[in-house]
Amino acid sequence: MVEKNSQVVTLESTLWDAASVLRGKMTAEEYKNYLLGLIFYRFLSEQALEAAGVFAMVDSDMTDAYVRMFHSLNIVQGRAEQDQFRDQLRENLGFVIKPENLFGAFAKSAQEREFKCEDLLEAFKDLEESTKELPSYPAFVGLFSDLDFNNPKLGLTKAQRDRTIGQLIIALNKVNIEGHHGEFLADAYEYLIAQLASESGKKAEEFYTPRSVAEIMAHIINYDCEPVITLYDPVLGSGSLLLTVGEHTKEPEIVHYYGQDVNPAMYNVARMNLMMHGVGYDRMDVRNGDSLDKDWPIAPVSKFDAVVMNLPIQAQWDNDFSRLRDERYQEYGVLAPADRPEYAFLQHGLHHLSETGTMAIVLPHSALFAGDNEGEIRQKLLENNQIDAVIGLPENIFHGTEQPAVLMILKKNKTTDDIIFIDASQEFEYGLTENKLTDDEIEKIATTYKNRVTHPGYAELVTFADVKENGYILSIPRYVSQIQPEPEIDLLQIKERLEQIDSELVQAQQDFKALEAELIDTTKSGDLHD
Repeated sequence: MVEKNSQVVTLESTLWDAASVLRGKMTAEEYKNYLLGLIFYRFLSEQALEAAGVFAMVDSDMTDAYVRMFHSLNIVQGRAEQDQFRDQLRENLGFVIKPENLFGAFAKSAQEREFKCEDLLEAFKDLEESTKELPSYPAFVGLFSDLDFNNPKLGLTKAQRDRTIGQLIIALNKVNIEGHHGEFLADAYEYLIAQLASESGKKAEEFYTPRSVAEIMAHIINYDCEPVITLYDPVLGSGSLLLTVGEHTKEPEIVHYYGQDVNPAMYNVARMNLMMHGVGYDRMDVRNGDSLDKDWPIAPVSKFDAVVMNLPIQAQWDNDFSRLRDERYQEYGVLAPADRPEYAFLQHGLHHLSETGTMAIVLPHSALFAGDNEGEIRQKLLENNQIDAVIGLPENIFHGTEQPAVLMILKKNKTTDDIIFIDASQEFEYGLTENKLTDDEIEKIATTYKNRVTHPGYAELVTFADVKENGYILSIPRYVSQIQPEPEIDLLQIKERLEQIDSELVQAQQDFKALEAELIDTTKSGDLHD
């Protein structure tokens, strides 16, 4: 992971400080949508202002240029400037924002205590309307629908709610993002998502995969394979996992991102996150839906170079017997339990993996040894030679849970029947709230996977025959035995202790002789007395 410069750190911290407006009123799980949504709206406004500067060929007073160009009736080459400018916005940005709806305009009205939430809602509608009949429309439709400005936690009265959102807009508008467009601002957005995940407790794992785990998945997926062009995450969350894997591909600028999430708020955040990272409208296809309930995608692209997943905690699914007719599950003859759908997600992802692709999925340890239907599904995967690696991760590295997890790697085109087991459960640095994997530890895991060489106490290359002999159980301790390191011996300390013992022994001998002499003297005195 690249070290951040001081400007990025300052940007991140000031954006996070702006959240203090809401932090005392609601939990991070509740206020994250307001914070991320309004930051994204400011990002769109800044993009629009930059476009005005380019169009008007100015590098200052962008707002004035925007207003002037947006309303200019000057005729240039037979067309009004305002029409040319708005066409440029549609063509280059995929959206149009009215001057009175720019983020800075709302900040000004908030400072003057004239801001009203309904005006912002109207701006959101205008923004979406401007994308109709454009390729950008799927990215913007309903994008801000989860922002509830009637939430009583914002204030008991309408005036109080207007004031709260207005204060947040003022705080975000004070953040200097000049020169931070593009990659820096996108990275700051990622930082906020991570911070919000840290504060959200158990809900966090539903939308955020720790960067270190995503990095491991990215290294493995992009190793020794055809260029990764299509990525798919059936439990999309914030989209951060997809983006991390995409950043590590050989040609990230042509990667297509596919994903689905059952949570409408996370679906919206993921779209914002992808756009913030410069993913073009033609390179993102994400949906709001339940991946297990209704199979998607089915056309035109349904097989992917890479499939990644970090499953939500305590998920459930409808495992009605009729699902055995679904081609995702019918080969296995059984269904995953209703309250433990991990293998159902795995089967879904594997179904959508291309013949030469790689899949990486985070699973609970129980998936390695669970019996009944889960055991039968696992046995079928092993007999099909589709499990490539099992990697044990440290405890307390996922937000909201201290439980350790495993990373399972699957392929459809394996040429050998072995599985590399890696026990990285001790490879971490202690943190205040969560433990962390360092760059060196990430590299060690990735290198061990690539080399597929046994390292006593850390990694073991195991044949299918060995796994079969163990009843198709994949528990890591069955194959990788922990070697207790021998304690370090301080020879100098031992030498000093031996010298001390010798000295104490000499002293003890002297004391003994003194006592012996005293005893003899006492005995002689007694004899004389008799």
